[in-house]
Amino acid sequence: MNDYNNNKQFNRAKGGAGEGVAGMFLKKRGFELVENNYYNKHGEIDIIAIGYRKVRGETEPVYHFVEVKFRLSDAYGRGREAVGRAKQTRIRNTAELYLIENGLHGRVYCCFDVIEVTGTLNDPEIEFLENCF
Repeated sequence: MNDYNNNKQFNRAKGGAGEGVAGMFLKKRGFELVENNYYNKHGEIDIIAIGYRKVRGETEPVYHFVEVKFRLSDAYGRGREAVGRAKQTRIRNTAELYLIENGLHGRVYCCFDVIEVTGTLNDPEIEFLENCF
């Protein structure tokens, strides 16, 4: 196996570990995890979760489409910096198709989040950038 494939496998494993940490972070805060690594023809969403908000005394669901960025350090930039305009558009289009496929389009509130996981998996620093794009 060449270095390219080894690096690709390492990055997938690292990303999966970061998504696991992010999923636990969301669960501890009362979110329901709906999907991990959801794919359709537009792209991929790392985590789809449901949170809740109060509106006029009623509790209603909020669908969170979460991009997870795991970095061992900030030496090459923050994770959020890797979620540029093109990536945001892919995530929005992917989310829209998810909502359509599940009969939710136009019926639920949704937001787009980034979770940065920095450091080691044993002692990660987590930053939740809610509704950031």
